[in-house]
Amino acid sequence: KKGDKEVTHEGDDFGNVSAKKANETTQFQDWMEVNSKIRENTNSKHENYSSTKELFYLSLLLNKIKGSTSYEDIRTVNGILYTTFEDAYNALLI
Repeated sequence: KKGDKEVTHEGDDFGNVSAKKANETTQFQDWMEVNSKIRENTNSKHENYSSTKELFYLSLLLNKIKGSTSYEDIRTVNGILYTTFEDAYNALLI
């Protein structure tokens, strides 16, 4: 950032400071690497997509249904136990 200063401690020789600096990554580089891994994981297998999709619908249901004590409670809408969180959420919308 503009105005940031590099700090060294007494006893650090230039070689150690340079080696530490060379191994550091920026926050932007870390962010790009995480995005790359997420993309690899979501594009790699259909199973990953299915599980991610179920987690998405679970989170939607948790915002709508209060007081649930089990996954079955969350998947139950109007007395009907649905197989998936997606099915339960869609039933909730009807």
